[in-house]
Amino acid sequence: MADPNPLPLNLYQIWLTSRNERGGVWVVRTTWPGVYVRITSVGEYKGAPPYFGYPKVTADLYHADGRLKESGASLPAPGTSETWRQIAVPVWWNAG
Repeated sequence: MADPNPLPLNLYQIWLTSRNERGGVWVVRTTWPGVYVRITSVGEYKGAPPYFGYPKVTADLYHADGRLKESGASLPAPGTSETWRQIAVPVWWNAG
């Protein structure tokens, strides 16, 4: 049986475990209300987990209604697991 309260993951860990999901890897930051984040790239992993040498994480930011807020943003604090949460692909997202 899966743990009902798994430990939160940082963005590097989320990317590693989810990057093959259809529609991309989506997260929210608990300190950014109404902002949806689609991770588009993570730099080369050059260190040990869980921080992997702190590679750059790039993403597109969206308003909750699907309007693009910022493209190609460099995400702050990708190594923290305290504020990032993975979410399902938003219903308004159309990847193709």
